[in-house]
Amino acid sequence: MGNIRQKKYVNSLVILMSIFMIFTLGGCGYKKNKINKFSLTEIKIQRLTPISGQDNSFKSEVISTIKDKKIINKIVASIESAEEEPKDLGYVKKNELHHEIRLIYKNIDKKSFSLWVDKNSKRAVISNIGYFYLDEETTEEIKTLLFEKGN
Repeated sequence: MGNIRQKKYVNSLVILMSIFMIFTLGGCGYKKNKINKFSLTEIKIQRLTPISGQDNSFKSEVISTIKDKKIINKIVASIESAEEEPKDLGYVKKNELHHEIRLIYKNIDKKSFSLWVDKNSKRAVISNIGYFYLDEETTEEIKTLLFEKGN
């Protein structure tokens, strides 16, 4: 009689442990291209201009620093949901003017992405981690931030 109780106890314990492991390990999956927007404090938008005669060398200047949480969260949400393509769809032009969004976090090292966009771009693309295309609405907002002052 005690043997049957022990088996039921062990079976119940195994089932509970299995359920616990599924919930615990299920929430630990690595999600590609995710940014913790809750620690984001500001965005610096820089213009990168190639230095002629040198490979991969750029002169940078800060165009603006954005601290408006509404704009920051919109840009971050767009980056989080950016569509990855296996190759460039013609948006990235090597050794030409492009812009970089630098994300500044609290107490964390800087994380930056090269964001390729110009006045005629329909969708901005992040190119240094693959080819991730932002949505058209956010691209228009970024272009406004970049070019509204004649920059």
